[in-house]
Amino acid sequence: MSGDVHFGQVNRVSAMEHSQIHSNQAAASKALRHVEMEQVATGNHLSERDINSREVDGKGTISPPNTWPSQPSSSTSNENPDPEFHNFDAERTSHKFQCGQIWALYSDIDKYPKSYGRINKIDSRNFEVHLTWLELCPVLDLEKIWLRESMPIGCGRFRVAHETVQFDSADVFSHLVQAKQTGRKDQYDIYPRIGEVWAVYKNWHVTWQQPSDLVDCAFDIVEILEQTGSGIRVFLMEIHQSVFIPRKRRRSRSMLIPPDEYLRFSHRIPAFRLTEEKYQSFWELDPTSVPKKIFNL
Repeated sequence: MSGDVHFGQVNRVSAMEHSQIHSNQAAASKALRHVEMEQVATGNHLSERDINSREVDGKGTISPPNTWPSQPSSSTSNENPDPEFHNFDAERTSHKFQCGQIWALYSDIDKYPKSYGRINKIDSRNFEVHLTWLELCPVLDLEKIWLRESMPIGCGRFRVAHETVQFDSADVFSHLVQAKQTGRKDQYDIYPRIGEVWAVYKNWHVTWQQPSDLVDCAFDIVEILEQTGSGIRVFLMEIHQSVFIPRKRRRSRSMLIPPDEYLRFSHRIPAFRLTEEKYQSFWELDPTSVPKKIFNL
């Protein structure tokens, strides 16, 4: 993909403008969100008219449901401790960005990296990054409900949308995503991969269908062990002096998350495996992506 590729309308955004712009747009979106949506839900199933409904923006044009943030939050909004062993900021400096890459950005809902965008153009002189948001291709009924309710979804099948934005700061970016192309144009699979560290909703339940269900929820930190047709097997991790270690590796202590419960995965946490002898098998996690309550346990 060349550096001149553009998709849709470009909105220029600086990191310092995020809060005010998002506040204004969120208020307008809330008021207009269901202007053309017809509620035709029956039980746990939604009709195509509901799922494929569109919003009318302030300019009178039709746009997709607002499932990606209008302006992502900066990583500096989290107040977790600084890393001791690894410089995670070095992984998102200007020279790390390339056209065609997919990056995770901090959500404006809970400040964790749950939004995805594909880079279309980079101006390295002034660090200006143009990207197009990815939106979920829902399959399960519950995914469709989460999408309709603008609840952030960390893994699944995504497609490139039509809204392109521009950022002049790396603070909104978390990490490079290893997305797998599905074979269809502009479509990608983003799922937990073996060896990665993810946050999962501790008390997740299928009845979670409102954004309020994600407020002040508890998390577990897990290492991805294996992927099979039956699901993704994970090991719970525990904190030890600001680093994380997997709990004793017994299969009975692991947990299998089946495909119909993948909404349990909140977001990936960038992680660095320590190599010092006394810290072997320990991980240091990027504190900007670790839920604050974890450090307070």
